[in-house]
Amino acid sequence: MTKNLKILFIVYTHSNGGGLEALLTTLVNNLPKTWQIDILEVASFDVKKEPIHENIKLLPPLTKVGKNKKLNKLFYLILLHKPQLIKDIYRLEDYDVVIGFSYLYPTFLLPCFNETKRIAWFHGMITDLIDDKNPLSIDYYEWRDFFNLQKKALECVDSLVVISKMCLEYL
Repeated sequence: MTKNLKILFIVYTHSNGGGLEALLTTLVNNLPKTWQIDILEVASFDVKKEPIHENIKLLPPLTKVGKNKKLNKLFYLILLHKPQLIKDIYRLEDYDVVIGFSYLYPTFLLPCFNETKRIAWFHGMITDLIDDKNPLSIDYYEWRDFFNLQKKALECVDSLVVISKMCLEYL
């Protein structure tokens, strides 16, 4: 086993007190202490701080829910259209493994990590991405963009983790 593995987990949030946050905390707290583990939150809710070990670093979030809405919108636009810029700003370099720990936003950064092993970890169903939206609805084109970005992220991953056979069938 590699003694000094460097892993980045990209998660939508680690501060909202939900099941995904608890699962990620349990996972990272049980990985070898010699590994350098970073967690990047797309959105910080500051509802509940999960207890993580000292070898795990929670990086500054891309956005803080309820704070500067214009700045948050800018970060989401950059994440959607220029994710390499976020990688460069946050100096997300030299990772051995990068894990998009949920679908949509956390996986949109994965195509930027050509030099490393990339894993997409889907914790739930992606039925909201299925193309059954009404083309006349306001959000149709936004969801089409999300679908295309998700497809691009999945095309670049080395491994895909799903929590059930049904999730895999939808993918």
